[in-house]
Amino acid sequence: MTTDVLDLPELSTNPSQPDVTVNQMLAEIEAKTVRVISSTTTAEPGSPSEGDTYIIPGSATGTDWATYTQDDIAHYYNGVWTNYTPNEGWIVYVNDADVIAKFNGTDWVGTIVEDVNNNVTVGEASLATTATDGFLYIPSCAGTPTGTPTTKTGFAPLVIDSTNNKLYAYIGGAWQVMN
Repeated sequence: MTTDVLDLPELSTNPSQPDVTVNQMLAEIEAKTVRVISSTTTAEPGSPSEGDTYIIPGSATGTDWATYTQDDIAHYYNGVWTNYTPNEGWIVYVNDADVIAKFNGTDWVGTIVEDVNNNVTVGEASLATTATDGFLYIPSCAGTPTGTPTTKTGFAPLVIDSTNNKLYAYIGGAWQVMN
């Protein structure tokens, strides 16, 4: 039996080697929830390090990777490659892209990224003019905002007045119209 969300192996009644199952479970937790080296590497590494983890892209090559499905997580553990099929909601950090990716049930999609200069990006690099998804959603209110937001040093809260079609930012102790 396995757990429902991460598909981790459960201990059986009176297991003869519970440490093996627990060690495997810890390795799987690490592989499925922490970070992957890349989501674009197509060639199975010839000399992987223990614990290396990748998201399998389309057209993957190699003895093991070629048998895996696109978007699977490939994990090198105990000297062998193992693949895990992600479930909706799994989140990993993709090291080479510097992005946090979430599996939406169909694809891995980038979410929020902060670079070394503290620049934050959200979503994809650009949207088509006909896009129906991928937008940044900002809270809205019906009318001019009057509340005093909780202070977050170095940040300015935003809200959209949906009645008067205005974007507001709380700056200098007051709501300021941005458009």
